[in-house]
Amino acid sequence: MNPIFKVLLCIWALSVSGAGAANAGPSDADICAFIEKLESDFAKKMPMKVDEITTAIAMTVNCQTKVQVWKKQISVTAEDLASGWEERKQRQHSQLHCNRQGLASASGWTVIDNVYDKDFSLIATLKTTPSSCKLLMEN
Repeated sequence: MNPIFKVLLCIWALSVSGAGAANAGPSDADICAFIEKLESDFAKKMPMKVDEITTAIAMTVNCQTKVQVWKKQISVTAEDLASGWEERKQRQHSQLHCNRQGLASASGWTVIDNVYDKDFSLIATLKTTPSSCKLLMEN
């Protein structure tokens, strides 16, 4: 994982957990402001390499609907990926956003990754919602 993403995930975890705060955690307005700041900061750095084959192209936020959308491109075609890759990536996506500090589980946001291949054809949409976190915890 890109070191920038690791740092941002740590910052995000602290902000969502309300570490050091006497209250129950940040308000929806605080979370929105934080994510909008990330959107602004990321826009200056895009495109940004995430891993060996993945590049983050854009990130958008809609605070009214509590949705964060990532646009990512992989440097291969879907046919180049191992069988079952989409299910594995969806599981990883849900685990990331449904953990204790996850955006979906801790803050009630929906996170969507639109994944494009090397030719910019949409090959997958990974989506994690607060309700998908509940289903994940039940299983």
